Amino acid sequence: METAASEIRGRVAGRQAYAIFLSLPVLWALGLSFFQWPIITFPLIIPLARARSLRVPRRFGVWLLFILWVLISAIELHSGSRAIAWAWRGSFYITSTILFLYIYNNTEARLPTRSVINAMAGYWVAIVAGGWFGVLFPTVQMQSLAEHAFPKSLLHNTYFLEHTYLQFAQVQHFLGFKEGRPQTFFPYTNAWGSTFAMLLPVAIAAIIATKNRLWRRVLILAMVSSVVPGIFSLDRGEWLSILVGVGYATMRLGTRHNFRVVAFALLSALAVAMLIVLTPLGGLVAGRFTHKTGDTTRLARDQAAQSQSSSSPLLGYGAPQQDTAVTHTAKSVGTESEVFLILFSHGYPALFLLVFWFAYVVVRSGKFRERSPPYMFWVHAALLAACIQAPYYELTERIPLMMAMAALLLRDISEQNGGIRRHRLLTWRRDQSAAATAGAT
Repeated sequence: METAASEIRGRVAGRQAYAIFLSLPVLWALGLSFFQWPIITFPLIIPLARARSLRVPRRFGVWLLFILWVLISAIELHSGSRAIAWAWRGSFYITSTILFLYIYNNTEARLPTRSVINAMAGYWVAIVAGGWFGVLFPTVQMQSLAEHAFPKSLLHNTYFLEHTYLQFAQVQHFLGFKEGRPQTFFPYTNAWGSTFAMLLPVAIAAIIATKNRLWRRVLILAMVSSVVPGIFSLDRGEWLSILVGVGYATMRLGTRHNFRVVAFALLSALAVAMLIVLTPLGGLVAGRFTHKTGDTTRLARDQAAQSQSSSSPLLGYGAPQQDTAVTHTAKSVGTESEVFLILFSHGYPALFLLVFWFAYVVVRSGKFRERSPPYMFWVHAALLAACIQAPYYELTERIPLMMAMAALLLRDISEQNGGIRRHRLLTWRRDQSAAATAGAT
């Protein structure tokens, strides 16, 4: 009875997390996904501004310096359209910072880690359900409510329209027949696959963390059923990300003699392999590796971004830009992956700072800590799976999810180190352990 009561108190205390992550599908349905993270994080500024002090983790200055470099790179912008692209992508870095600070500065009692994990897992379940909509109803399209309110000048922008006009799937023919690749809640199918893959380890963490049997069964059912839309996405990057994230976690847990998890992972992998081999899903997988659609143009854009960056290595060009002579498509140079986006748009220093920040979080959170809950290691694996995508996916719209994971991991490390020292708003000095604090006093 006491356990159930504590579970209820945890859900009530963590209601902010559910409001943050479960509002994402709602905003998509309204046609507001282009502005979803600014809309979600704007209310979070109020409690942060009212706080007497904010705390930040070690090395957080690297992230702030990255944002500063992005802001400075605006001097390389020479057109209004590219300035809008710079501002829009920059908004995700700002909102990611707000979300990080909100999670990191809330106590476990007020914003339980389990609540944040369950909320992110709930979003993942919605993504799986949306994937099934894409498989079963691939041709369904509709105007959103917001589309009627936006000016036509905005809707003439293809990228903006993709965020506003609602589709369950992208129907493509490169396998020789019509096939719907899920994209529900996202403008493109690769964005669906990217988010699905990076949140899968979070869903595993939620299965381990929850004490609610019904929620655990829902998560397991979603995990089993997710194989179908996951294959229908035809997303090789998604498959690689899952393989690395789950495989890495299984291997690391195996070294600690957690044979139950290892056995479960191996049996799950065997079941998925049999499902692929013994059903028509195998034809989709084989066809995707045979038809390397998009590889040529993707490689051309990556090479163009790398070569052109040498002409502006410090600040880049502020934002991606079209060069149809190179790409042979309407897509701009510097939009194919997060690595080449940052390199082309903001220069080598910005890329170094971004890579350093996430590498620092991944490495620091990769150490097993006896007092850390076991499910936190799966959050670490989720962040690693997300980082693996950076060379081949543009992750700008998913940076807030990655920063939420980073906040959970670093908050847990801070608490396991024996407490933290709070600082006044905007001092931005690094955290110190309880021992160091005691010595200072």
